[in-house]
Amino acid sequence: SGRLSRSGGMDVVLVDRRALTLQKNLLGLKGVLDQFVQRGGHLIILSQDAPTWNAQPLMPAIMLERSLSFSPEMSLALDSLHSSIMSPNNLTNEDWSNWLYRAAFNNVRLTSSADVEVLIKDRATGNPHVVTQRLGKGLATYIDLDLQHQWMNIHAGALRLLANLLAR
Repeated sequence: SGRLSRSGGMDVVLVDRRALTLQKNLLGLKGVLDQFVQRGGHLIILSQDAPTWNAQPLMPAIMLERSLSFSPEMSLALDSLHSSIMSPNNLTNEDWSNWLYRAAFNNVRLTSSADVEVLIKDRATGNPHVVTQRLGKGLATYIDLDLQHQWMNIHAGALRLLANLLAR
């Protein structure tokens, strides 16, 4: 029962895949999470279910539409100058080879461009897969890539991406 505040030593909060659907009480923490980010924290949100997200998004700048693609093949465009792509690990297109199961769960649609940066998107469709937004002194980052299956298979690129985002 810790408090989400930078003074309490917590810099990053990670919301797991489908957590908003599976743990309905998390939606009641939206105000607390907003304050955490406004004060300088980094909220990282892994892919969520579109209906639950769209009813009460943790990042109002994006809406989700469930993707019916189960293809793991992807050609990504990286914002190669962004710190989350460059450090501490310099991510390259090779980090996305040998991806398993599927590339992403949703089609992400930007509803606002205010302080929103697309870090990784699909080269062919332009669909964002990793979006970050400055809110107050902090950041909120939404990741729609299927990282969980990659982590279970110890995929180096997926682990490097997580390390980069945690380091911000």
